[in-house]
Amino acid sequence: MDRAIARRAALQTTIATANEALAAARQTIDKLTPGLPALTTAAENAREAAARLPEDEHLAETATRLQEIAAERTQELAAAEHALAAQASGLQAAKGDLPAANEAV
Repeated sequence: MDRAIARRAALQTTIATANEALAAARQTIDKLTPGLPALTTAAENAREAAARLPEDEHLAETATRLQEIAAERTQELAAAEHALAAQASGLQAAKGDLPAANEAV
C-alpha cells in the first residue's frame, strides 16, 4: 500500500512539474515567435549594410551583434519547442499511469 501511495504521489508530482514546464515553454514560444522574423530580417539587413559600408566599424559591430542575438533567440525558440514536445509526451504518459495508481491505493 505504501508503494502505491508513493507511486501515486510521484505521478502527481511529475504531472505538476510537467504542467509548469509546459507553461514555461509556451510562454517562451509566445514571447519569441512574433518578433523573431523581424529580428532575423534586421540582422540580415544590417549585415548587408555593413558589407556596403566596410569602413564603418560601428555598423559592422552592430550587424555582428544583431546576428548573434538572432541566433540566440532562434536557439531559445528551438529549445522551447523541443521542451514543449518532450514535456507533453511525459505528461501524457504520467496521466495515463495515474488511474492505475489511484486504483492501487
